[in-house]
Amino acid sequence: MIRLEQFENGFEYLELENELCKAKIALQGAHLFSFDPKSQKPIIWLSEKSHFKLGSAIRGGIPICWPWFGDHSDDSTLPKHGFARTSLFDYEILKDEKALSQIKFVLKSSKSSLTLWPYAFELNVIFTLCDTLHIELNTKNCDEKSFSITQGFHTYFKVSNVQKTSILGIENKTYLDFLVKKDFVQDRPLVIDKEVDRIYKAISNDIEIVDGETQINIKTRGSNSTVIWNPWIEKSKTMSDMSIDSYKNMLCIESANVLDDFKVIKPDESCSLSVTIS
Repeated sequence: MIRLEQFENGFEYLELENELCKAKIALQGAHLFSFDPKSQKPIIWLSEKSHFKLGSAIRGGIPICWPWFGDHSDDSTLPKHGFARTSLFDYEILKDEKALSQIKFVLKSSKSSLTLWPYAFELNVIFTLCDTLHIELNTKNCDEKSFSITQGFHTYFKVSNVQKTSILGIENKTYLDFLVKKDFVQDRPLVIDKEVDRIYKAISNDIEIVDGETQINIKTRGSNSTVIWNPWIEKSKTMSDMSIDSYKNMLCIESANVLDDFKVIKPDESCSLSVTIS
């Protein structure tokens, strides 16, 4: 079952349920903000203070960062993480079966997008939902010239206690610590006990979150970089759409193309980034 719903302010989203999971995906940003496998605890975190209104990004779920990740490289006045996450997508239901749901969201270049990014494109986001969550982000260059992109799934995971949660699969990997702008090597599984904002490089293997008896597997394709973020105490206090102690129960592990892992797409060609969460 898939149906179109809306909040009192008219903000629209798709609500779906099959035998294996329930989920909610906003039309703005093709932004999944709830995914509950019926055989497990909820694994996606959403801030209780999230704004569900047009033009405002949702805090939590899986924001799609595109066609740039973070601040724009040349113009800091442009929207952080690009414009896709606050754009309205069209959608098409591909499958609505007992144990599997599949929906495609589509965003095409327009007069407004061309004022922010001067290229013709088509962006497809395909969600496949059962007891696992699979998302594919496909960018097609519809322009007459090549363009480059950085991008990512800014996934917020729900954990019982971030200080007792381990992140595996990043051992012996080099990372850029954005807080001090220096490279380091991860010598052990990561347990977060302070503010973290890191880009791990040359990541092609799966990453695992171990939260007590719960294990979450993250399998990424089309990316060699992974971002790990937690705002911790002081930064959380400055964020109007997060509670002061929200950092305790959330963890961002982001499948991304950033830094030297950017993608160049030629006219009439496409590139794909995907993640499977189980």
